[in-house]
Amino acid sequence: MYAEHLIEHVPLDTAVRWLAEVRRVLRPGGLLRLTTPDLARYVEGYLDDREQFFRRHRRRLRTMRVGPPMPERRAFMLNQIFYHFGHRWIYDEAELRYVLDRAGYGAFTVVRQEFQAGARPDVAALDTAFRKDESIYLEAVAPGGAR
Repeated sequence: MYAEHLIEHVPLDTAVRWLAEVRRVLRPGGLLRLTTPDLARYVEGYLDDREQFFRRHRRRLRTMRVGPPMPERRAFMLNQIFYHFGHRWIYDEAELRYVLDRAGYGAFTVVRQEFQAGARPDVAALDTAFRKDESIYLEAVAPGGAR
């Protein structure tokens, strides 16, 4: 199962219920790959006086003509991750692990991955390049079966 920039669009309890259903239908050795905006990157971007992350992010959104114009204010950039694009809950790695745990993934192997790298290269290859600067990639592999 692959879900790119989906989980942040639903409330936390809905995410837990959805993840529990995904867990239920995954075969032994099955893979769930989640990608979502990484709250930690946005907070680090806010704290960076040189604003390197926010400059790259604004330029990328402008080039792709995605969303409203992004003013050069750090507070705006942090707020846009919460309020634009229909986001309902923003995650860092710990929060993703929390929802997986609440959804019953305790016996799964959960690993943070990099852009287009993971347990199944064919699944990791689905990652969209224009989101790699802001995303976190987490994989959960069901127990049993070959990886």
